[in-house]
Amino acid sequence: MKALFAIAILMTSIIACTSTKKTTPSAIGVVPLHNYVLNENTSFSDDTNFLFFGSANIFHNTFSMTKTSIGNAIVPDFAAQSVVAIIMKPTEKVVSVEINKATTSGKDLNIYYTTADTTSWQTYKQTPMTVATVPKSGSVRKVNFFKDNIRQKTIVATY
Repeated sequence: MKALFAIAILMTSIIACTSTKKTTPSAIGVVPLHNYVLNENTSFSDDTNFLFFGSANIFHNTFSMTKTSIGNAIVPDFAAQSVVAIIMKPTEKVVSVEINKATTSGKDLNIYYTTADTTSWQTYKQTPMTVATVPKSGSVRKVNFFKDNIRQKTIVATY
């Protein structure tokens, strides 16, 4: 009986150590930050730019609160949150960007977003963008951005 028990434990250990370990993505909360604008003289070279902010200094170098929302805007708590942003090139078309969900999987943070282009034209240029907080995780090393479930870009998460 003892030998059978020892063999069972040995077999369990071997199976546990040799089986492939696949991480299942876990959904996490995303909170949009509607009351922020790009700081003046902030420009980007790509058509679509993907950003991750792990600290307040870099975030505030890129964004500022709109003057009308200072009393009621959501302010990121960088002790518990990180911020992700998707910024498109300025356009006269009516384009919107929306983060639909976020997941973590091992050392990856996955951001899923969609864009909508109404093909309407305005008389001024606007910069389509979305900014949102996600729970901070010190284990995250890469941030993957997916548009319509197709990976668009992977960036390094810097804190």
